[in-house]
Amino acid sequence: MIEVSGPTTTNAPCALSAMPLDGIDATVWAPSSSPVGGRIIEMSPRDLKLVVSGYVKLGSIVELELTSELFRFATSVRGQVHWREPSGEASVIGLFLYRALPHEVVGHFFSDLRKELRYDCRWSCGLYLPRNKQTADAVLINYSRSGFLVEASRSLPESEEVRLFDVNRPDAGTIANGHVCWHTRQGGGDSLLGCALPDEQGVRLSEYLRSARIMA
Repeated sequence: MIEVSGPTTTNAPCALSAMPLDGIDATVWAPSSSPVGGRIIEMSPRDLKLVVSGYVKLGSIVELELTSELFRFATSVRGQVHWREPSGEASVIGLFLYRALPHEVVGHFFSDLRKELRYDCRWSCGLYLPRNKQTADAVLINYSRSGFLVEASRSLPESEEVRLFDVNRPDAGTIANGHVCWHTRQGGGDSLLGCALPDEQGVRLSEYLRSARIMA
């Protein structure tokens, strides 16, 4: 049986990336606030995780400056802070970027990059299964731009359509609509389901998590 008491996010510090990103300096410029220094710990062409030394409001649209003397580049890109978790006295933030990082930035690390980053979020939710008009209890484990991972109370076959919904706010309707890509059995009869989302619905999912105050 899945055991999570109400909406919550994990408080464990984010695992630091093994990628050699120490040669990049990052500065976050947020509206109506002083610039905040940061350190990149994970990077993909269209999203980033950074450790930041100051406060950056969840949901804010920021300008990110990236410079490197080692790799000889300087660039800026706009993005939205969609995810945050504490890491000691600092915070780790996740940014969805409005455009892909240029090759001069990502090209140095291309063999090590993920296509997208995953963001932890342990939240009790539900899955609606249109094919047989049934529901299943679930816990959202993480999400990305184009997918999510849930622990569900039942196993589902690959390609099964699933609709994610808020069990505490059924009037909110479908939050994200995707299909099962892979599944594996867990102890106690639960299953892990890796699901794909079309049209980057992970961005919309992150917006709902903020609006429902599931992300703090």
